[in-house]
Amino acid sequence: MSKLKSACSILLIISMTCFASSQPTDEKWNNLYNQWMSIHYSTLQYLQKTSAFQSLLNRIVEQQKTDQKAVQAIVLEALVYCSYAEIENGLSSLSYVGNAYNLLKRAESLDPTPFEGTVYSTLGALYSQVPGWPISFGDKKLAKQYLELALHLYPNAADTNYLYGHFLLSQGQPTKAYPYLYQAANAPIRASQRLVDIHAKADAVVALNAIKN
Repeated sequence: MSKLKSACSILLIISMTCFASSQPTDEKWNNLYNQWMSIHYSTLQYLQKTSAFQSLLNRIVEQQKTDQKAVQAIVLEALVYCSYAEIENGLSSLSYVGNAYNLLKRAESLDPTPFEGTVYSTLGALYSQVPGWPISFGDKKLAKQYLELALHLYPNAADTNYLYGHFLLSQGQPTKAYPYLYQAANAPIRASQRLVDIHAKADAVVALNAIKN
């Protein structure tokens, strides 16, 4: 299950940016995302954290009632399931990742563009890190395709560069990974993504030091 834990940790640094729209529903989705980020990076104990995530899921469901076609709800629910997977053990962890995967594939079929295409980078990270068949859905070829698509769409973002660099490093290609990790480490911290970017940049620095050493 160590690879599964790694997948969830990687997924949870994926960038999800705020909508530029001033519509109230967009602001509410952004607020829900900020709540997820705060809970995930908090130091709450297991029971407190799981309770907070459950409350967040309830708020997502409530918001969806007034914005029934919002793909944002599907993506946010997937992130919460990945948070659950990181703090769980055994088969329950794999089950949560499976739930997240199904939600992301559904979002992809409807509209993969919300939150700067986080659907693509998230699926790429999952395909890269979870076990393959018959245990789970891991697939290195699909991982590469999704991560490259996310990078093509957002070539300067910390998350897309870190995720692709991490993938190349995991495939034994440190020379190819280095420029992407360097880009991630030096990417600006976005106000709307402060915690996400800080963690992505920090992980990139660790990876770069490992390559140098």
